[in-house]
Amino acid sequence: MKFFLFKMNNQLAEAYLNENNKLDGSNYFGWKFKLQTLLEGHNVWTIVNNDEVKPNVLTGGTIETIQYWDKRGTKVRMLLKLSVKECIIPHIHFCKTTPEIWKTLKDLYDVKNANRLLFLKSKILSIKMKENETVVAFISQIKELKNKLGDIVEVVSDTYLVTITMNGMTDKHQMFITSLNAREKALVFEELTGILMQKEERWLAHKPQSLDLALMAKKKPFRGKPNATEKSCETPQRNMPPP
Repeated sequence: MKFFLFKMNNQLAEAYLNENNKLDGSNYFGWKFKLQTLLEGHNVWTIVNNDEVKPNVLTGGTIETIQYWDKRGTKVRMLLKLSVKECIIPHIHFCKTTPEIWKTLKDLYDVKNANRLLFLKSKILSIKMKENETVVAFISQIKELKNKLGDIVEVVSDTYLVTITMNGMTDKHQMFITSLNAREKALVFEELTGILMQKEERWLAHKPQSLDLALMAKKKPFRGKPNATEKSCETPQRNMPPP
């Protein structure tokens, strides 16, 4: 069992140290949550948050306990340093202890990401579809904001996404949105997305056809008799004086 847990923890560490999971400054809350979970799994989180200090002979520590602590301390420092991208390294390069590394990163990005959270929340609340914008493009913007909020550990509920989408649609969609609101069963976001995209596809499929018919009718040559009231385009001949 211990071997299984050790192997699992190492696999988690390798997955987390993947370049896509590393701290880049904009993903601090997500990075912090995942890394703390990983450190707890490796039984070294207490070293990071300074709840566990290094033992010494004066406090009753033995050679074995001191060596064990050093081994765990080395592991946690390695995980911390390898979990950040190159652009972050200068900020922690001179940090001597693990708690110092953690506090430095917290001081750098905790407040910044709190401000980013407020900005993204405000943006997703006020998002509106432009008149010439497609449903696909509008939904993509909403999903992008949802993912950015997810990066800083802010979960956007499905009901919230449905409300934001419906409120953001243009005036020409409002009658259709009203009919959707009248449904007994509440819509989920992916279902609403599919319905709106199908509706737009049908609308676009009929719109070019009606325009083509109108253009053909306008250009079609007249085959009937000319109207008596219409003026002839020929130049009238003048009466010549007698010779």
